[in-house]
Amino acid sequence: MKQIKQIIDSLGTAFDKNFTSREEKDKALIELKKLELETLEQDANYRTKILELNNQYNNQNQETWLQKNWRPILFTGLTIIIFFNYLIAPLFSMKTLPLDENIWTLIQFGVGGYTLFLGADKVAKTIKSK
Repeated sequence: MKQIKQIIDSLGTAFDKNFTSREEKDKALIELKKLELETLEQDANYRTKILELNNQYNNQNQETWLQKNWRPILFTGLTIIIFFNYLIAPLFSMKTLPLDENIWTLIQFGVGGYTLFLGADKVAKTIKSK
């Protein structure tokens, strides 16, 4: 926008030097101001459109509560089951919940992957902010 103002001002100075009658100069300056207003209006419309598209993009990429929290909920549940099976049930001579052997593999991948991707996400946000 500053560049447009500079161009308009320099054209106004050129008009002062090249037009002999006051009427011609005023007419040319009026046309120049109309052009300036049209350009500024187009610039404002362009910026408004960019903001609308940005807002629309942000609204489309929002995650729901469940999409954000399903992993922590799953691993909290698994932690409760393991805590019960290996600490509470033996202490109070209670029956334990049956656990499949593959549950440990799931926990290893889950905790390792969760930790890895959470750390990578933080690093990516840090890099992006710089």
